Amino acid sequence: MQTLCTQTQMTTTILHVSDTHLGNRQYGSDERREDYADAFEHAIQIAIEEEVDAVLHTGDLFDSKNPSLGTQIRCAQLINRLEEDIDSPIPFLTIVGNHERKRDHQFVDYIELSSEHLVRLENKDNKPHIVNDEVAVYGFDHIRQYLWETSDLTLQPTDGDYYNIVAMHQLLHPPVPELLAEHSTCDMFERFGIDTDALALGDYHQRKQQQVEDTFVYYPGSTEKTQKDDGPNHYVDILQVEDGRLINHSRREIPTRDFLFIKVDLIEGIGGIEQVKDELDSYEVAEKVVKVTLEGADVPITRPRVHKLLQERDVTVSRVSDGRSDFEFDADAVDYDIQDIETTLDDELNELDLTHTAREVEEVVRTLSVPKSNIRAQADDIVQKAAPGAVEAPESEGGETNSETDGEGGEA
Repeated sequence: MQTLCTQTQMTTTILHVSDTHLGNRQYGSDERREDYADAFEHAIQIAIEEEVDAVLHTGDLFDSKNPSLGTQIRCAQLINRLEEDIDSPIPFLTIVGNHERKRDHQFVDYIELSSEHLVRLENKDNKPHIVNDEVAVYGFDHIRQYLWETSDLTLQPTDGDYYNIVAMHQLLHPPVPELLAEHSTCDMFERFGIDTDALALGDYHQRKQQQVEDTFVYYPGSTEKTQKDDGPNHYVDILQVEDGRLINHSRREIPTRDFLFIKVDLIEGIGGIEQVKDELDSYEVAEKVVKVTLEGADVPITRPRVHKLLQERDVTVSRVSDGRSDFEFDADAVDYDIQDIETTLDDELNELDLTHTAREVEEVVRTLSVPKSNIRAQADDIVQKAAPGAVEAPESEGGETNSETDGEGGEA
């Protein structure tokens, strides 16, 4: 009798989540801060229920480089569920995004101390983390513009035949529209030095995917709405790899709070308050983020009065702008278009073509964790390393400098 032997194929499942922006008090709202944490918790719950082999986070875990202690604790508690609430711990693979990036140590390094299953992917040798002896996951923290050309993106080859995924937090074209992108995807492939199967990306908050050359390039988008054009739906992505190839790419929706944009076109002859009330009554606004824009005739109605009408209807956040004024500063535009002042400053500084040393000094000045009394010392240290002798030593009480003079009595 002939016996037939079959070999069971192993399927590796990875949940990809990005741009969770924990700690974001959007519009100064504590409820919105909780919404961001709830969205991340939902992503973790999906990973546990579907018993994935790894969770991959591609940056901006936190909204700020200085998240509150409460935000850090909530984050650590959620990540620890991947170890505590399941028989076999699920590794949490992550990189650092532009919002949370600090000059030296990162907050994920601190969380990693108490979470053995948390893995920061970036390392000096550009080695991958291996999942299930089938998938090799490489990772790079967000690279600032002035460091892009000099950064080493060469990936260390593996001995086995793995499905190679590279995680990054950059705006790349394609699939990001060229007008918004920072760099060319095709140009970057040449710098990797090995063939890649997938490029798992963060920083773009809308879901995008495209086959570029032989690599599957995609963004899962953010888990919560961070700006007006993010779109109504938010997701995490599921990748399933078998026998060295991607057999399934799907998505799971993250429930989020609804946003509602209402335009009130006012007309003469009817009271402004009555018109706004009638318009609001045609919508379900409770527990939503609602923005009302006033247009049309110059009938009496003020923004504070509209805010009160919205609050009476139990909205979570009320935003009101009056488009009838010849000129009016719209605070909502700031909320939507300038989410992170640090990123905006980086964009402006990139235009100045500063040297690497100047950018390092600039980062020290902007880092909140550096006491004011230490800024000068750290800046001097950076300059001294770049150009020995460029920094004058402080004078002693006797009026002499602490630095040594050369043999001919010249200046140090």
